[in-house]
Amino acid sequence: MDRKNIIVISVSALLLIIIIVLWNYLILSKNNTEIRTLKNTHTKVSSELSNARMVAASLDETKRKYKEMELQWAKASDMLPTSIQTQNIIRLVGKAASQNNIKILKFSPIGAITATGDYSTAKYKVSLSSDYNDFGAMLTNLGMLKRIIKPLLFNVKDNPKAQSETRRREGNVIADITIETYAINPALKPSKKTDKTGGKK
Repeated sequence: MDRKNIIVISVSALLLIIIIVLWNYLILSKNNTEIRTLKNTHTKVSSELSNARMVAASLDETKRKYKEMELQWAKASDMLPTSIQTQNIIRLVGKAASQNNIKILKFSPIGAITATGDYSTAKYKVSLSSDYNDFGAMLTNLGMLKRIIKPLLFNVKDNPKAQSETRRREGNVIADITIETYAINPALKPSKKTDKTGGKK
């Protein structure tokens, strides 16, 4: 092999080495950087997607709990309206009395309606004529009303007029019962939302 061929081979080998080195640093290094960036992006997006799937999976449960809370609030609104109106209390107590063959002799407020923080309270004294069984049934009925009407105390005594026909007509006991009812502060009651058509939800 002559000197000229050796020089050509050496130069070719050197150029090949230079090309390989330049390829490695200029092309492969750049690709490796892009690959690492893409891997990091993929990891971040995968994590966000996993979190989004978890939120979506719990959405139905969240909706169900929200619906339950709405129903509980609706029930509480019946039990605790935003105002105390004596005529409504008279009507409810009167209905419980008539259902149990009880005669109301007197119905009167005890003091004024009092507001204490989140609630207002009112007390009433009710005198009625009954027999023991009907009186007990009426107390049970009051406890089962949607509106909270709580018997605080009662005094039962024999009806002095309860003799023969009068006894059967008016009952054999006179009962004085003190009841209490409540209303929630209107500011605590959430406002009803409206939909896009302007109707209440």
